[in-house]
Amino acid sequence: MVGQTIYRVQIDSGEVDRLIDPPTGMADDIAFADDGTMAWTAFLLGKVYIRRGNKTVEVAGGLSGPNSLAFSKDGRLFVSEVFLGDALYEIDMKNVDKPDFKPFQKSELRRIGEKLGGLNGFEINRDDGFLYGPLWFKGQAVKINVDTGALEVVADGFTLPAAVNYRPARP
Repeated sequence: MVGQTIYRVQIDSGEVDRLIDPPTGMADDIAFADDGTMAWTAFLLGKVYIRRGNKTVEVAGGLSGPNSLAFSKDGRLFVSEVFLGDALYEIDMKNVDKPDFKPFQKSELRRIGEKLGGLNGFEINRDDGFLYGPLWFKGQAVKINVDTGALEVVADGFTLPAAVNYRPARP
């Protein structure tokens, strides 16, 4: 958040260039969809942006501390509010490429859950479609059904868990 700039690094050459300038480049979290769409949360601005090709679009605004976000296998985008708010939302991506698209305000988003306990760095399992993440203020790791909002604690007893990174077991 400090520099409010997203940089692109060419891993082969080490070349670095600015991809998104301030203040739009303020990124607390970044996620990529299978089609290459990049999404990020601008925590202090209360916004979520995407970038497809060379086009940057604000897709949601009016959020209270948008923090973590992830795409599902089928391209659905989910975002949580943490620290300044406490909820999980889905952002409808169907019409973002239309010229008359207007960013959704918080009240227009599908709210999956609220007062969760600080859902921070989460991922969506590509095999079962569930969201797995930590509840910062409850010391738990949870599994959330993004369609119903049903939440299940899968691990407990942590001190300020910040992220859940999911990798299937190797055969």
